[in-house]
Amino acid sequence: MDYYGRDPSAAAADLQRELQAAADEAFSDVQNYVNFTLQRAYYKCSYECFEKSRKHEDISACVERCGAPMLKANALVQNEISRFQERLTRNLMVCQDRYEAQKMVQAGIGSSKEFEQCMEGVVREQMKMLPHLAAQLKSRLPSAPS
Repeated sequence: MDYYGRDPSAAAADLQRELQAAADEAFSDVQNYVNFTLQRAYYKCSYECFEKSRKHEDISACVERCGAPMLKANALVQNEISRFQERLTRNLMVCQDRYEAQKMVQAGIGSSKEFEQCMEGVVREQMKMLPHLAAQLKSRLPSAPS
């Protein structure tokens, strides 16, 4: 999509939507695995913890063990998304710093086109990383308890 020459905030919003769509697509298998496979296994396992012959403490411990894979998976996903956002923010700040430095050198006139190109380049580069991040994350997810 050509973002140049448009209102910068509209271009940024379009780029953000594009990034979100790419992230949703890349992480959909991971989210489905966590939300359906692990969650289903958690509920099934937890249900089996409730036997009349068990003590309350044993039931609680059993349910906690059942939930461990799902909690670990959620933590892994959140950590990876946070790291991705941090990298994106750092790279976008580099664009901002270049823009501000250029403004200082050129008496208050910074090239918004160069800033937009830098911003778009950073976002596109990070978007290319999404499938690799999702694959790496998927390989680190815990298996569902049986």
